[in-house]
Amino acid sequence: MECFAFGKTDEGLGELIQKLYEMAMSNPFPEEWLEKCLDEYRVESLEELRQTEWMKLLWSAVLDELKEAELLVQEARRICEEADGPYLYEEALNSDLLLIRRVKEAAEKKEYNEMAGLLRKPAFARLSTKKAPDVEEQKKQRVKELREEEKGILKELGQRYFQGTEEEILEILQYTKAPVEMLVELTIRFKEQFGDAKREKNILDFTDMEHFALQILMTKEGEELHMSQAARELSARYDEVLVDEYQDSNYVQELLTTGVSGWINQRKNIFMVGDVKQSIYVSAWRDRSFLWKSIKAIRQKKVRNRGLTFTKISEAGRRCWRVSILFSGRSWERTLGESVMTGMRLFIRELFFRRGNRRSL
Repeated sequence: MECFAFGKTDEGLGELIQKLYEMAMSNPFPEEWLEKCLDEYRVESLEELRQTEWMKLLWSAVLDELKEAELLVQEARRICEEADGPYLYEEALNSDLLLIRRVKEAAEKKEYNEMAGLLRKPAFARLSTKKAPDVEEQKKQRVKELREEEKGILKELGQRYFQGTEEEILEILQYTKAPVEMLVELTIRFKEQFGDAKREKNILDFTDMEHFALQILMTKEGEELHMSQAARELSARYDEVLVDEYQDSNYVQELLTTGVSGWINQRKNIFMVGDVKQSIYVSAWRDRSFLWKSIKAIRQKKVRNRGLTFTKISEAGRRCWRVSILFSGRSWERTLGESVMTGMRLFIRELFFRRGNRRSL
């Protein structure tokens, strides 16, 4: 019980089961999804660890962040090189650029322990405090802002992902495999018993209706999906299928939409409107890749403000991300990487033993 709930109550376990149940039911085949979750913990060697899906996603996300940090430094250097720019700051910026490139080389080689050594406590050179009378104050402040943003990226990478070593991660995964297997087993039992209770009372919830609709439209044999006669009739009926707030769809709803679309006549007649940056599932679901599988290009509306292009992503978000015109910024794919890694961090925080507790066992 101590693996799942800290303190004097076991409420934490119930919350974990509920959360995992909701995640599983957002997938067309919940039991299969739960079984695949366990594969991430069945790691016996460092080589297997390096081949896990989440480790591959980690490197992709890290390289994106480093690209952003590098572009921020380059923009700051460009301002310094202007006639009235804060040229005395160039030395510190050049030092930052060397650090970023060293980290980037380690990331490209997928050297986790080297990355941890560089990012756990990154050393930044101080900006020059010398007075330069010919420097425009606004440009000076802008360079400071850009540098603080760049430093924040590097510090956050170290704090989030590189506080340990590969060997420690492997040890944690092996140590937590049994508790996670038990959590999955309890979730499956909860799903079965909850289903029995609803049938006894002749009750359906929205999730039930989704899955029953899916059973009407298709069956699965092995890895293949077979559409039913009902799906064929519905596919031929609709000229267009319009979906709003598409970012809040899950895999069940994606298959339902596909099942009633024009596949029977080989027509692509689904029109979707959505913004993954506003997804209600941003920190919950593992993979949102279906959201842009048919998207070829995204055009952002740009607003000029002191040399920076920015876009308000979400009024409800914890911050308004600023997107530079120099790079693609918080694109759909970039946001996916963040949502996946956020979900992984939340899951690890709740399931992994605290290092101090683990070492005391």
